Amino acid sequence: MRRGNGDKRVTKTLADISEAMKDIDFCMLVSRAEDGSLGGRPMSNNREVEFDGDSFFFTCEDKRIVADIERDPNVGLAYQAKSGMLGMKPFFLTLEGRAKLIRDKAAFAEHWTKDLDAWFKQGVDTPGLVMIKVEAERLHYWDGYDEGELKLDSGRFVCMRRANDVSQDSSFCPAPTAGKHDDPEFGTHHARDAYHLFETIGWKPRIFSSAMKLNTQYMHSLWFDMELSEPSSREKVLQRLQCNTRIAMTEKRSANQIFSFGRDHGYYGRIFSQTVVAKPTVTVNGDREVIGFCFTPQDGNSLASSIAAALWIVDPDFDRAERLSVLDRFFFREI
Repeated sequence: MRRGNGDKRVTKTLADISEAMKDIDFCMLVSRAEDGSLGGRPMSNNREVEFDGDSFFFTCEDKRIVADIERDPNVGLAYQAKSGMLGMKPFFLTLEGRAKLIRDKAAFAEHWTKDLDAWFKQGVDTPGLVMIKVEAERLHYWDGYDEGELKLDSGRFVCMRRANDVSQDSSFCPAPTAGKHDDPEFGTHHARDAYHLFETIGWKPRIFSSAMKLNTQYMHSLWFDMELSEPSSREKVLQRLQCNTRIAMTEKRSANQIFSFGRDHGYYGRIFSQTVVAKPTVTVNGDREVIGFCFTPQDGNSLASSIAAALWIVDPDFDRAERLSVLDRFFFREI
């Protein structure tokens, strides 16, 4: 997060913003009309929910906001809190994001509060009821003293799967085969699984994945595209990756060379590292977008994850660094 007039750091976090939003009853939801003009309308802010980057609102099918979002999902939200005691300045927040229209009654119930009964007399059974989900991409706040901007992290990747395992004779595909996007929110289960893993540590990144199967038996390959919340450079990104002991780095760009290295030098032929990043492919577009390729050892890295999960089940408070240190000698730093 940064000040708008320089590079000085500020202390506001997403949790701080969430706390400030609990004092705000209404916000303005701004959309773009068919003729390109901007239109706004007041919406009720659910103060009972911890803000995590997603906002939820209810409206009716025949309202203009529904047609606006169907045509252009890019929207804005504006919040203003009341003035504080002893002349304290009010808190202002603007948010840019993408809106989704949800027409599922079960989803309505998850986000319904008693206050909404005043507006929708039949509750979640109100005919034509629509829920609007706004996923924040950028937030800007001002509280009279500090001004800053928070860019929420996001990412997308393509998982290029191997056709089958080297021990299998069946299910091999003769040519690259594109997968389907069965999950409307995450694309494929790969992003969904990653999202729920990050969720266990309180992080909810914007993440989307695609997949395709290749006619190879070596290992999965991933193309990734990550949006950072802070400016960076290629040198800094590579340094951060190299500092992670669970990540292996390589100058190789060929899956068979990496697979062969694991077969010759790995523990029973396996690479335990969580991923192998191909350094020559890593680039930074602008100063916040990181793009590159990596390879997943698959069976090896799942063994390490399974050990960590088993230890957590036995003792949720276990010292991860100490208990898993016995595996350090199996993690490659360079391949």
